[in-house]
Order: sequence, then structure tokens, then C-alpha cells
Amino acid sequence: LEAEAARNERLESVGVLAGGIAHDFNNILTGILANLSLLKMEKPGSPRFSDLAAEAEKAAVSARHLTNQLLTFSQGGAPVKRTVPTAELLEQAARFLLRGSGVSFSIEAEPELWSLEADPEQFSQVVGNLVLNAKQAMNESGSLNISASNMTLDLPQEEGLAAGRYVRLLFQDSGPGIPLDIADRVFDPYFTTREKGHGLGLTTSHSIVARHGGIIRILPSQKGALFEVVMPAAGSGTP
Repeated sequence: LEAEAARNERLESVGVLAGGIAHDFNNILTGILANLSLLKMEKPGSPRFSDLAAEAEKAAVSARHLTNQLLTFSQGGAPVKRTVPTAELLEQAARFLLRGSGVSFSIEAEPELWSLEADPEQFSQVVGNLVLNAKQAMNESGSLNISASNMTLDLPQEEGLAAGRYVRLLFQDSGPGIPLDIADRVFDPYFTTREKGHGLGLTTSHSIVARHGGIIRILPSQKGALFEVVMPAAGSGTP
């Protein structure tokens, strides 16, 4: 509990800075994207010009995705909750991110799986970050299994979960796994072991899940990395 409190303090401090940077940077990117779109229309006859403009636009979109994560991580990212079909969200996010890669995926959902009470855009980031993390860890070749089940808690839990109904998600990949000596650090801001990562994906995911009243953590696994996400279920309890 002390370690969790210390982590939350670090997240809050970095969040204040991240929010200010993200707002300013996002305004600049909006202008870049608008001008690139106009530029492509001005020179339709030059394949080289179109290719360069398309690459620049692609880079700007990627940068905007990063600022969205920063905004979510900052104090301004309060979730706008509604009922979200759990299995449908998992399927869409995994299929989109793994399309064209060598990573196969499967989803095992409990019959009559409950929907989530969540901000769909924010929780899509959580799923996307976990899928992308697995994809990069396996060097785009392997398998990812996502399981989803209903869970009811009659009493509050030490992890911070209140009594109530939840949806439990497990993300198991076939990669090299996460060494025990860094397992406690993977949710820290800017911590990453890969060249492609910027170190905010899992941090943002932790922040989003916590704001929804859920938990995210790494579980022991014999092979690959195993992440657990527990999120509040919608009040109706219908899929």
C-alpha cells in the first residue's frame, strides 16, 4: 500500500507537467495536419510530393496519439463513462493493432459477459497499450490470448477494489516475459526496456484504470507476460 501511494504521488506530479505540454503540443499538431492536408491537394500530380506529405501526416498523427496519452495521464483526463460492450471492444482493438503482423490472437469471453462502466475512448487506450506492449515484446511474432470473465466482490479488497461487480481481463503473451527485478517499475513514467517504446503506455493505462475504480497489475507467469485488469461492470450487468 505504501508503494502504491508513492507511485500515485509520482503520477500526480508528472501529470501536471504532462498536461500542460500536451495541450500546447496538440494545438501545434492541429495546424500541421490541416496544412499537410491542403498541401496534398495543391500538388496532386507529383508522386514524390504526395509520398512525403503522407509520411509527414502519418508522423503527426502518431505524435497526436502521444499527446492524447499525455492528456489522459494528466489531471484533465477524467473519464466520461457509459456502458461499453466488453467483448466487442477487445475484438476491435486487438484486430486493429495486430492486423498485418505475425502475432495471432484469441479472445475467450465468459458466456453472458457483463459490459463495462467506462469511458470507451480511454479504455480502448488501455487495451491498445497492452496489445501493443505484447506485440513489441514478441517482435511481432507470437500469440496473444485475452480472456474475460465476470467477478463479484462481496467485501472490499486490499488492492483498493470496492465491493461490487467487475469484469476481469487477462492478457497473456508468448514473449520472453518481464523479469522480476523490473516488474514493479513497468508502470512508472517513462520507464521502458525497448527502443520503440516511449515509456508512457503502461503508465497511462495504470492512470486510466485507477480513475475508473479498477486495478491493473502483472501476475506471475511460467511463459510470457501476464497482465490482469479488473474494471467495474455496468450497473445493468448485461453484455
